[in-house]
Parts: sequence; C-alpha cells; structure tokens
Amino acid sequence: MLLINALKLTLDAHKTQVRKGDLSPYVGHLIDVISILSNAGFVDDQLLISALLHDVIEDTDVTLKCLESEYGSEVKNTVMCLTDDKGKALVERRKDQLNKAKTASSNVQLIKLADAISNAKSIPILWSMERANDSMNHLVKLAKACSKESEKLADTLINTVEKSLNSHRNLTDLIAKNVDVWLSKNNVYYSFNTDKFYVLLSNEIDKTKVLNAQIGGKYDIYLRAKRNKSLQGGAVLKR
Repeated sequence: MLLINALKLTLDAHKTQVRKGDLSPYVGHLIDVISILSNAGFVDDQLLISALLHDVIEDTDVTLKCLESEYGSEVKNTVMCLTDDKGKALVERRKDQLNKAKTASSNVQLIKLADAISNAKSIPILWSMERANDSMNHLVKLAKACSKESEKLADTLINTVEKSLNSHRNLTDLIAKNVDVWLSKNNVYYSFNTDKFYVLLSNEIDKTKVLNAQIGGKYDIYLRAKRNKSLQGGAVLKR
C-alpha cells in the first residue's frame, strides 16, 4: 500500500529531526498533519501521501524524481508546490506561500491548512511575544487564503492560533517570574549523571544552597535550549 510505503519513507527521511517547539521527533508533526486531515473527513490517498511527504524535499535528501517514481506526478507536483525556497529570506518565503496558496490545487490548500494547524499548536518556548505574533499572523493569512477548500479547517486554525498565543503569553510571564530569576541568581544545577536540571534554594539553617527540586516540563525544554547556546553570557548553569 502506497500510504504505508510513504510512512516508511517519512520515518526514515526525518528520523534525526526534531520540532523547534518541544524538541519532539519531527515525524510526529507529519503524522499530526494527516490525522487533522482524516479527522476532518479528507481521506484520499494522494492527499494523505502528499501530506506525509510535504517537507521531504525541503528538509531531506529525497528528490522530486524519487517521489514521482514512487508515488506519481500528482504527489510530486503537490509536494513541489509546498516546498519553500530556503535560499530566500523568511519575509519573501511567506509572500511566496500566500501567493501560491491563492491559486493552488485543492490538495495543496488542504495540506497548508492542516500543516498550519499543527504548527500553531506549539510556539517555541524561547520566542518573544513579538515573534510569536508575527508567525501566528502569517498562519491566519494562510487560513483566509485557503478557507474556500475547508471553512472548518480554516476556523480550527484561527482558533488554534488564538489559544496558542494566550498560552505562550502566560508561559512567557511564568518563566520570567521563575526560571529566569533562578538563572540570574545562579540557582540552577545540571547533573550529567541523571541528565536532569534542578533548582537550588538557600537553606535557611546554614545559609547554603541545597538541592530543592527537579525541573521538568516546559521549564526543562527552556533550560535545555539555554544550555545548547552554552550560556555565553556567563556560567549560569552549574555542572
């Protein structure tokens, strides 16, 4: 079955890639895209295969010739239309996306909507509100450009954008009040033995810093992103 074959190719081609938002395996995003389409009642094989493979040319070594050979010209053309030119600046790529969306095939527009819904669910934790708003506003423009193919998906996209922006705003405020305060006071410890982060707070008895609690969830993602930048401004994370 071609859909299963496409899934195998997707898993192999994207196996080392992760999402910016939560560092989860990138293939999860692609599976989410086809789930969004199928749950909305769009189950055509050519559509779902194209959705699974929509980033494979842009982000991997798989070629258009390979796609045409394995899945036919319709899938190849759909994926090609969904592929951005990464040689262009982000502003130009977004203009191209909107221009293509207005005259694109039904399958291209449906995949753009589902892809945008999946992307809108998770805003990278280190993004400022300005950057988050800029990115989400672009997705709203895509929703409007593709709404004629599915008003339901377009509405879902706009609602997802609103929820994600509110959640990101709350999370940004929370981090500013907590994690960034800990970092500024040099109260975060990373253990190589456990690959975990811990917060250290003052022991009121002897005034020394003691291990207080393991840091998990989105705080952990935030700290790992900080650590990956080597905290060049200073040794904030103790080793």
